[in-house]
Amino acid sequence: MLYQPSSDDVGDGTSSSSHFLRPKLGSKTYKRGELASVQGSRKRKTLGITLAVILLLGGYFFLYQVQLVGTPPPGQLAATSADDSQLVLDVITRSKLTRLETSLRHMHDENEALKTQLQTLSAESSATNAAKVKSSSNTESIEHRDSLHQTPLSEMKAKMESFRFYCMVPTIFARHRMDKIRAVISTWGRRCDIIKLFIDPAPEGESFPKYFPSDDPEVQVEMVQLPLVRKNDEMQRDKKYTNASCTQFGNKVPCRHIWEKVWRAWDYIYDNDLDQADFFAKIDDDTYFFVEFAKLHFALNDWDPEEPRYFGHVSHQAPKPFVNGAWVGVSRGALKKVVPVYKKMPREYGSRDKFDRNRCVDRDGASQELVEAICMDQVGIPATSITDQYGFEKVNIFRVSDALFLRKRPGTTSWYWCSETPIAFHWYKDPSDLERFEKYLYDPKDTYLSSKFFSREIADKLKKNPDEHVPAVISRKSRIPIYVFWDEIHYLWMVRENLRALRP
Repeated sequence: MLYQPSSDDVGDGTSSSSHFLRPKLGSKTYKRGELASVQGSRKRKTLGITLAVILLLGGYFFLYQVQLVGTPPPGQLAATSADDSQLVLDVITRSKLTRLETSLRHMHDENEALKTQLQTLSAESSATNAAKVKSSSNTESIEHRDSLHQTPLSEMKAKMESFRFYCMVPTIFARHRMDKIRAVISTWGRRCDIIKLFIDPAPEGESFPKYFPSDDPEVQVEMVQLPLVRKNDEMQRDKKYTNASCTQFGNKVPCRHIWEKVWRAWDYIYDNDLDQADFFAKIDDDTYFFVEFAKLHFALNDWDPEEPRYFGHVSHQAPKPFVNGAWVGVSRGALKKVVPVYKKMPREYGSRDKFDRNRCVDRDGASQELVEAICMDQVGIPATSITDQYGFEKVNIFRVSDALFLRKRPGTTSWYWCSETPIAFHWYKDPSDLERFEKYLYDPKDTYLSSKFFSREIADKLKKNPDEHVPAVISRKSRIPIYVFWDEIHYLWMVRENLRALRP
């Protein structure tokens, strides 16, 4: 039967033929396109109902299963969680150890390859420059270094014990220096065979004690008051002492007559203590000194104290190569030759710009390092840089973190390498820095270096951001990239192991 439009369908502005073509669903007629929408809606409703039924059945089945299994005993859930946590920790620990072992193997392989390369280069250089080496002031150091490096450790220790070392520490007996001097005496100063403080004379109307004040009656460090003609402005920090009379090029400048203090200290040692030691060193109070490694160097190279030697970290940035002043080593033979020159050299006072330079002279404002090198050269004793068997520097004029950052690298123009048997590090102004050296490297119970060396936290930081800045290992007031921090930890760890090998 054909669709017949009703009266309600007519009058909407469409023809009867268009009404005839409209489909019909149930008892209602829909326009074109409306039927598909309605059918889709009904399908969605049907699907929703079906899913609801499935979820209800699933929930009922789950509850039924729980009732069948029963409630777990009290504490079982917590125990399961703890077991899982322990399992995770075990996995992390094994993974960490595996990474560390791999890293250590790689580092060992790299070190061995580098040592082989350096030995090859050293052998080639020695063969090419044999004649030049024999005429140099450090001939024995180069000629005997490799052969003596194979000497049994027990024999090497016996040689080391035969040397006596004298530590000459120029400083100022003032309130702002007391803590630093105490740190020197209680750390590396304890291992000097002889240690004396060389200080400015007491101001007029005052007196200084003969020995540095100590709470330990067994610790007596003599203070030698030098007969200085000039006054140093360093006492200004103490507020009680002032002196600002020095000039340069017509301008007032701080008075720092370090050269007069140093040569007068050597003069005192020459007159009073020359036979008390074999080797001597002028050591700044912001330097950390390893006495054992200094004696090891003498033993490895079979040094004779009577041979004139002037050694340390040599700089060539002057007309004469000079030993940097943080740590200046001399043999007894050197003092015998040079101190008579100090006693007779000219004394010049007044504005420092009116005197000729590059002379062995005691004048106002003279640089200790430069004038000392000139005087040594005058008696035929050149400055000698001391290094280990691989050519690495032993006396460092920087802090550990700085020196490692400047170390040499194959294929680059970097110029610095740190020996793992260092003699000195410099520029540690805070007394606590010296105390950290002592604790980390000499206290057998301290585990700081080991804990950081095997630290997952540091490994994660290195992986995430190696340039993140953290406090340095020794100088905690300095902030360095964490990759430099890691190098400092590793380096100090190696130094500590070498110190342990040298202990009785």
